[in-house]
Amino acid sequence: MWDLLLSDDEAMIADSLRDYLAGELPIERLRPGASPADPAKLHAGMAALGWFGVGLPEAMGGSGLRLVEEMLVQRECGRLPPRSLPRVRPGRISTCARRACAGRSPSRR
Repeated sequence: MWDLLLSDDEAMIADSLRDYLAGELPIERLRPGASPADPAKLHAGMAALGWFGVGLPEAMGGSGLRLVEEMLVQRECGRLPPRSLPRVRPGRISTCARRACAGRSPSRR
């Protein structure tokens, strides 16, 4: 039987990113006259925290975590403005492409 509940570590990753995004993208920003979020600041903060490299191998500058953790980052990034989402996936895509060109399976680390 599969356990579909998040482990403590997985929940910590999701909670951490959710808290970060809530701080950077408060709901008040949607009110008329409010200052919009600064995408460059948001992306720089996410990059500094390593969110863009969660699923990349450590040898490539990533965290070396599994696809589950990367999916949790994707889920929480659903809170981002749509133009931000293309910045989240390129790391995985380029790593898979590089491995495929080297003759290795893209699904393995």
